[in-house]
Amino acid sequence: RVSWEEDDDSEYQFGDLARLKVQALLEMFPGYLLREEGRRKIINSAASVYTNLGLQAFLYFVQKCIVLQLENIAARMIEVNPQNTQWAEQLLKRIPVLQDSLHKAINEAKVSLGSHPFVTRKVERLFLLLDELQTTQQMQAFCGIIFVETHVATHCLAELLNTRYQRKLALPVAGLGPMPDTERNGNIQAFQMRKVAILVATNALEEGIDLPDCSFVIRFDRFHVYKSHIQGSGRPRSKDPKIYYFHNEPVQEMAAAEEMYRVAKNPKDTTKGWQPQVVIPDLHPFTHGPSGACVDVDNCIRILNQYCQQTLRQPLDPDLCMYRFVDEECALPRKTQRIVESVQYPSPDGVQVVHLDDVKSYWGATKMTDLFPMDPAPERSIKAQKRWFVFVVVVGMVKRGFLDDQNRPTTRALADTAATCPGFAMVQKEFMLQPEIGVSVAAATSKQVPGLAEANWKGKLQEWVQQLYPNHCPKSVLHYDTDQVGGQVFHSVVTLPAGQQFEGCNCKSKVK
Repeated sequence: RVSWEEDDDSEYQFGDLARLKVQALLEMFPGYLLREEGRRKIINSAASVYTNLGLQAFLYFVQKCIVLQLENIAARMIEVNPQNTQWAEQLLKRIPVLQDSLHKAINEAKVSLGSHPFVTRKVERLFLLLDELQTTQQMQAFCGIIFVETHVATHCLAELLNTRYQRKLALPVAGLGPMPDTERNGNIQAFQMRKVAILVATNALEEGIDLPDCSFVIRFDRFHVYKSHIQGSGRPRSKDPKIYYFHNEPVQEMAAAEEMYRVAKNPKDTTKGWQPQVVIPDLHPFTHGPSGACVDVDNCIRILNQYCQQTLRQPLDPDLCMYRFVDEECALPRKTQRIVESVQYPSPDGVQVVHLDDVKSYWGATKMTDLFPMDPAPERSIKAQKRWFVFVVVVGMVKRGFLDDQNRPTTRALADTAATCPGFAMVQKEFMLQPEIGVSVAAATSKQVPGLAEANWKGKLQEWVQQLYPNHCPKSVLHYDTDQVGGQVFHSVVTLPAGQQFEGCNCKSKVK
């Protein structure tokens, strides 16, 4: 356990300063280009970097990472829906202007924040720890991983280390989304070839990569699940491995995770899941392919959700499109309980449905309590039910050739599924927005709810769309057609993505 004297937040106000400065920089991006979710993520990242790492890392974040995050957002917009290309291009066109503003902001920050610590005391303690390791280990043996919580921190902390030691000491490694495959794999290979001594990584490096020369692991940020402790503990491979914790208590974590130990062995598979605590011979977990890809009750829902979005090439709400629930009588205190009756998913052979009887047949005499021993009543938990059910679904997808040996959609699934299941992701009828979009002029007095006319219903529609389709621009999802039918009377039709149309009555304004 590594101890250090924490910084005085009341004196420096790291987080608030970072939020204010980055929020001002992002004002040049209107809401339809940079949605509130993405804007808030960048602002919170800035606050986290400043608070955890200090001024030097914050300046690097402003100069490099903001642009990187915006480019990732633009790429994600196109990946989710090619129709978003025009919005992504507009977002990218504003980046050069942003870079000019960033350059000015950095110069101003160096003056106004010059009295603030260049790095936090926590980073200073990390430097001291690495100095100690370098002096006690031979140069060839000095090789390890520093785990951090966010992908932004991997870039910023690696930059701090390279600046501090005035050489290419560290490289960042993040997950599938934030970092391109080529960059991530190249950085891992550079570490394996000993071109760098340290990887600064998120938990993406906890699973499925064997790093035989790794002699120490440093948990720089707090982790919240025992799996992280087990997989991080499995990283060092030297004769005298060292594991350091800046937050968690190692003795407690060892005791809690003792029976969950696993060491990933395949150096090529970066997508393989961790070995679960419960092993049921011939049933769970399910491994397949030459790389030994693993399906278990912890990763099966993620595998299914990613498969559906990638093959359909659009977002969807799993509870609406994939799950069917029924109410079943049960013992007191509740008279009924909601259970999963079936799960359906799209495929190149059409929509596939897996029923409750199929799942029960697979598990046989195995009970839910056998799979979830830490849960006192997993049969009452809808989350546990889904994991129990979807595991069988994903195993079937592998056997039918819809998932490859890395738990990703096969080429055939990617090519044909969207065409064979065109209506799969449509919003179900009972969840459609079905108010009266407009009120006729003649009936306005008798049918109008007080305050209804003054409401911005177009704005409310867009808010609804953002909740249902978080990765889409509202204008690419909702289509408005408004005609002026005489004088100041308007007639509007709204078309939803699945083709449903809602026609309003004649109104005195477009807003109504």
